[in-house]
Amino acid sequence: MTDIHTLPFYRRRWAAMLAAVAVLAAMLLVLLPYGVSYGLHKWLLENGGEDVSIEDVDINLFTGRASIQNMQLYVDGKPLFTIAVLAADLDWRPLFSRRVVLRSVRVDGVELFIEVAADGRLRVGGISPPEGEQGAGAETDKQWQLGVDQLEIANTTINYQAPDLHLLTQLDELTLKGIRTWANDDAPLLFKGAMNGATVVLNGSLPPLSEGFGYRGSVRVSALDLGAFAALAQASVGELAGRLSVDMQLDLLLLADAPLRVTQSGMIRADELRFTQAENRVALGNLQWDGDAAVTAADTPLISANGQLQSGQLAWDVTDNDLQLARIESVQLDRLELQESGELALEGIMVRAVALAQADDPDSHALFSAAAISLDSLQLESGNTVLGKLHGEDVVTLLRREPDGMWEVVKLLESLPFGRTEQVVETVETEAADEPAGQIRLDEVRITGNSTIELQDATVKPAFSTRLSLDQAVAGNLDTAKPEQDSPLTIEAHTGKHSKISVKGTIRPFAERPTLKLENHLEGIALPDISPYTVSTLGYALQSGQLDADSSIRIDAGKLEGDNKLTLRGLEVEPVDNAAREQLDSKLSLPLGTALNMLRDKHGTISLDLPVSGDIDNPDFDISDVVNTAVGKALKKGSMTYLMMALQPYGALITVARLAGEAASNVRLDPVLFDPGSASRREASAGYLGKVAGIMVNRPELNIKVCGVASENDRATLSAQATAAAVAAGKQGDKQAAAKLPEPVAISDKQLLALATERAGVITDYLVSEHAVTASRLVACQPVIDSTVESKPRVDLLI
Repeated sequence: MTDIHTLPFYRRRWAAMLAAVAVLAAMLLVLLPYGVSYGLHKWLLENGGEDVSIEDVDINLFTGRASIQNMQLYVDGKPLFTIAVLAADLDWRPLFSRRVVLRSVRVDGVELFIEVAADGRLRVGGISPPEGEQGAGAETDKQWQLGVDQLEIANTTINYQAPDLHLLTQLDELTLKGIRTWANDDAPLLFKGAMNGATVVLNGSLPPLSEGFGYRGSVRVSALDLGAFAALAQASVGELAGRLSVDMQLDLLLLADAPLRVTQSGMIRADELRFTQAENRVALGNLQWDGDAAVTAADTPLISANGQLQSGQLAWDVTDNDLQLARIESVQLDRLELQESGELALEGIMVRAVALAQADDPDSHALFSAAAISLDSLQLESGNTVLGKLHGEDVVTLLRREPDGMWEVVKLLESLPFGRTEQVVETVETEAADEPAGQIRLDEVRITGNSTIELQDATVKPAFSTRLSLDQAVAGNLDTAKPEQDSPLTIEAHTGKHSKISVKGTIRPFAERPTLKLENHLEGIALPDISPYTVSTLGYALQSGQLDADSSIRIDAGKLEGDNKLTLRGLEVEPVDNAAREQLDSKLSLPLGTALNMLRDKHGTISLDLPVSGDIDNPDFDISDVVNTAVGKALKKGSMTYLMMALQPYGALITVARLAGEAASNVRLDPVLFDPGSASRREASAGYLGKVAGIMVNRPELNIKVCGVASENDRATLSAQATAAAVAAGKQGDKQAAAKLPEPVAISDKQLLALATERAGVITDYLVSEHAVTASRLVACQPVIDSTVESKPRVDLLI
């Protein structure tokens, strides 16, 4: 073996240098992990950490591999940053090209707390990040580039807390491949985890860093609690609750010098969504969008969308008024298209079980409700609205007029925050000053099914109440841009089982002055129902009667012209002391009762031609005065054709009525008797009613008044029945209580009148259904209570 001392000098020097390098390399390999650990300890402690523990730091400069295991950072005695494993594999060769390339980075078992204070200060794991010099990072980016071949993160929890947001994110698995600052290829990304307990899965890619920040791929979120974002949304809404679910493809890109652009395709759904805004509270059972959408978040956001929108169980409450403004079971849109220009197109709109304006009271009724409302198309373009065919099914409308003349729906709208008159006027004036209002066109509106209008009017006495059943109502060609265009109108309706109301013609709803032309037909209208209006306009109450009418009403630019042919059967009136009666009597040359008798034919029928005219724009125009004048003229003309009514007795069934309150010309048939307290027809009456029907068949011009009568026998029987029922229901099993004599249950006049009305309906239905008697010949009259001793429960038949 050669002794080093025998080597030449220069060779001994190189050997010493190599030995020194080897010693230094060995020392570096041994001491570098300790140095890194020490430096990391020091930096964390200097920047806010109170205690740092690191189990192991391993760095291999030859292989480029480094790892940290079981690092924990404590602040205020709590572990705010924990890493179980952090391992990286560095490729040395690209360093010569000023590129840092990590073959792989693996992070496992991280628990990180991120806190944003009220003043905006950020602490990550208890550490306040240092504030770098402005522009330093940009200069570094120009010289060095970064690339990661594969990043893996697993079993990681990030707890983010801010004054208005708390998010707990769990990363079960995150894989990112091939991300480089100098490349133009997308970087595949896979994320599986949860946010606030809601499952989140991302499977897509990140765009090249040279393009900007973003994401492309699928997004799946299951039942994310929206309550966590309530504080963030306080600027626009108050309370916010619900669960968000997403299953869609997302393309999101944010460039340095361009606005954020987002495109979406798939499903977005919110369940049990609730939010408040000002005095409004909205609750949705579910809201789901399924389609494509694109949003550009510029100064004025541009949106385009095409897809289906569905919602269910919508409730819109106004908190200050204890009012539910809207309740909807479900809403469906087959197609929604929203262009960046602001043009909106909807198709296949279906709203089910809708109720509008209902007080927070189980006994209240909505001012408007419908089983279903459909609209085949809607377009918004350049401020104009174009609607296709609107169809309402089982529509119920409540029109209630208060004693002061105010309609309840108007009063309701004025009470709403967005409906006050001064606000509406100010808004309209502002819009008018800025630009002309948009035009609205509706191709057709149609109402079918079991649709009704409930009319309640407290401006007359007694208060008027009726139900108008709409068999069909159709209007078309409604266009605000064409005020002189005729819009066809058809209404088929009835107010009772056997009445008919028909309206056909044209209207101009948007004309500057009212214009319409209508042909109307009424059949079988019970006159006692409209008696409150004749009291106020004519000064006479209608005790009985049936009306058929054919009329033509024309209003041309405010000028009213009308021809009415009226047929009144069984009309009986009673005068009321008021100004309207005095006005009518002044227009007649004889008492009203006498004039009516002169118009009756031998069957008690009155036929009138009643022309009306006037200028409805005239401040002095009064419809009651117009009607008074027309009635006065018609009665004077018809009095010359008066024929005395003559009836032949029909066997033993007919007697001449000479009771108090009845004219001697009335003929009373034998009554149809009922058992006390009952509205069920006796089988024994079938033969008698068959004979009555035979009379009407043989005498087709004959009309019969069907009048229900209740007696004191009914009161006694109903009281006994109710008392016995009360004893049986309330004192069952209590023999002592049962032995006591109970207090009789009182039966009111209202109950007896209702029983009398029901009896009249039973007889009318029997004659119509079993003997094909025309319903309009069976005249309705007011129910009565006969308090005489010998009175019997019955239905009187009067000719």
